Amino acid sequence: MTSPIGVLLAAGSGERFGSHKLLHPLPDGRLLGIAAAENLIAVIPDSIAVVRPGDSGLQNALLELGYQGPANLPDIRERLAASNFADAQVQNFGTASDVMIRLLPREGLDNKEVA
Repeated sequence: MTSPIGVLLAAGSGERFGSHKLLHPLPDGRLLGIAAAENLIAVIPDSIAVVRPGDSGLQNALLELGYQGPANLPDIRERLAASNFADAQVQNFGTASDVMIRLLPREGLDNKEVA
């Protein structure tokens, strides 16, 4: 049995919030998205973040947070395949700890629903 993997869904547009919610500073000075990622990693160390393409502010902030150790690409591919995403492209991005996952568009599924 494989261990669980945490997923931080951080690809929303923040329209209802009025600005980029995940880059909003909390009273302690941390960004909301970073605080969410830190809390997730504290509970489930094997975690990924799903961010909107082109969201360099959040991507850079998450990269600075970092991940300890190399990502297990075959395991990530296996887990995605088991979740009906066998066509996902998984590759290292920058370092062995950083991973980019590209999901192909699905007919009848709005990208906003996935994000």
